[in-house]
Amino acid sequence: TGAFAGTPTTAGTYTFGGTVTDSSNPTQTATISSCTITVIPAPVPLTLACPTTSATVGTAYSSAFTATGGTSPYTFSITSGSLPAGLSISNSTTGAIAGTPTTPVVSTFTAKVTDATSGTAQTATASCTITASSLSSSGGSSGGSSSVLISCPNITSAPTNTPFTATVSVTGGTGPYVISYSGLLPNGLTLGSTVSTAGAATAVISGTPVTPGTFSPVFSVLDKGTGTTVSTTSCGLNCSITISTSSPVIANDTATIGFWHNGNGQSVILSFNGSASSTTLGNWLAATFPYLYGPSSKNNLMGATNTKVAALFMTFFGEKGQKTDAQILGAALACYATSSTMNGSALPSKYGFNISATGTGTKLFNVGIDGTGIGLLNNTSYTVLELLQRVSATIQNGTYASDVNSFNDIFSNINQTGDII
Repeated sequence: TGAFAGTPTTAGTYTFGGTVTDSSNPTQTATISSCTITVIPAPVPLTLACPTTSATVGTAYSSAFTATGGTSPYTFSITSGSLPAGLSISNSTTGAIAGTPTTPVVSTFTAKVTDATSGTAQTATASCTITASSLSSSGGSSGGSSSVLISCPNITSAPTNTPFTATVSVTGGTGPYVISYSGLLPNGLTLGSTVSTAGAATAVISGTPVTPGTFSPVFSVLDKGTGTTVSTTSCGLNCSITISTSSPVIANDTATIGFWHNGNGQSVILSFNGSASSTTLGNWLAATFPYLYGPSSKNNLMGATNTKVAALFMTFFGEKGQKTDAQILGAALACYATSSTMNGSALPSKYGFNISATGTGTKLFNVGIDGTGIGLLNNTSYTVLELLQRVSATIQNGTYASDVNSFNDIFSNINQTGDII
């Protein structure tokens, strides 16, 4: 058939002759002396590089895909996924991407470049990511007014099947505003309409969460400025809302301060983690509640032995009046005593404490009418650990003195509700 086959290995121009002979008798032949085959160099493999991976909401972005190898001109496209809202391929031949991101988001997409290789064009793909981040603390606003700052919901955890209400707030800028979110809110919760006032706004998250888990919506505010012209101001931030399946505090979850004061309670404290000289409890208290028992407090228990912790409780119990410090430390001791992963002692179970891997710290307590007294919501349930951490936080911000009566009510009720039988 005269077929040629193979894979050329060296570029160049090759000249040759050939002969064909038939099967007649006598045979006939024909020759050619100047056949030419030109082997062209193999095309350089085509590769594709992603654009700059970071962008800022409300700030102009300019970058480009980069193609190497192959044969120009190129054609760039996105085959799956999408660019952050506000960005687009502004030139499909150069791969330029331009625009201003409008919403905080992490966008993952697949890009493709096709070259102009003769015959069969080469293609290359790349998986790319562009993260459009919110402005570091605040964004500009129309009309040159003060910057816009949006805050996460004031309540970030709640149990399932319990009514939930939290507020996202905005300050600065020029209203009216629109507060929105991307990502997921806990199932059963919705974000209400934005209520704007002079230089501020709020939007309420409400409903009854039905599914446990941690949800991370990104909240944003759009500053409309004056009239109906929407400005480019859009400041967003990642927030976290955790919905738990925690059960409420019940009998045998805690103990009254009288128990921790008597010989039995003092023995339990001394038994934690194997000996009275163990410092594990003291270190946990100091690290978990830094402004109550850590280096930032007046009762630093970092490195303190069980003996010192037991003595500190006795000091608190000896205080005149309502003994709030003892009530708070008693609740913290109950969290430790009821956690099988922390206490390292058999005594708590012998005295009737409910023992579990997470202990009383994850149990819920409804603060009733004392919520607003400590900067939380009335008639809302919080875990015991959250309430203890709230004490630490109010000491840090200087409001503990004004909150102390509410804290006394809450923790004395926790200890009495969960008292060992």
